Amino acid sequence: MKDRKKLIIAIVAVLIIIVLVGGATFAYWTWVTNTAQQTNVSFVVNQSNLEGDMYATLEGGNGTTDVTAIKPSTCNGSNAIVKTITIKYLNKTVQAATVSATLKVTAFTARSTSYLPSSTNLGYLKYALTTSSSSCTTGVQKSGSFSGLTFSSTVTPTNLPLTLFTQTFTASANMSAEGTQTYYLYIWLDSSYEHKNIGSVNSDPMQGLSFTTQWSGTIAQNS
Repeated sequence: MKDRKKLIIAIVAVLIIIVLVGGATFAYWTWVTNTAQQTNVSFVVNQSNLEGDMYATLEGGNGTTDVTAIKPSTCNGSNAIVKTITIKYLNKTVQAATVSATLKVTAFTARSTSYLPSSTNLGYLKYALTTSSSSCTTGVQKSGSFSGLTFSSTVTPTNLPLTLFTQTFTASANMSAEGTQTYYLYIWLDSSYEHKNIGSVNSDPMQGLSFTTQWSGTIAQNS
């Protein structure tokens, strides 16, 4: 009878350890601002003969933002990344123009080939482009996730660069002064993400990620 009691206590102790280890959060990744984003991104003018009459530039950040301890978060949480995106533009031509800003994932590295993230895992790594500096759910222009990245047997996705979205707006004709359009880009690992590690093995595929996003753009007269 004494031996049986000892066995029950031992099993309970092991279960508690597994729960504590499995319930811990090991989701860490790194955001790296592309070098081009540290100054301005100049948009391509589709009609080269109009370069003196129209332009657009994007200011995507000041310096490099390097975060190494991101945890699951709400999009407004302290662990989310928020970037101010300011597009300055001018269109002196007699036709309205369309300004298009495209965000792509140009580099992405997983921690190990043993723990490659799936599209399901990457579905929790989300983004939203909004017009609000304080809310990722107000004035949403674009939203989605990194689930479009695909891996085979290497730590680098097979489909880079991957376009996340293109945001467009109209530059009216005969502008006499420069216009400004401001957006806010939120990127976060959603708080609903869960992963259970058993024992001392950290098998979380969303740990140790690093990635680079890059903006590009065009301004073109409407046909």
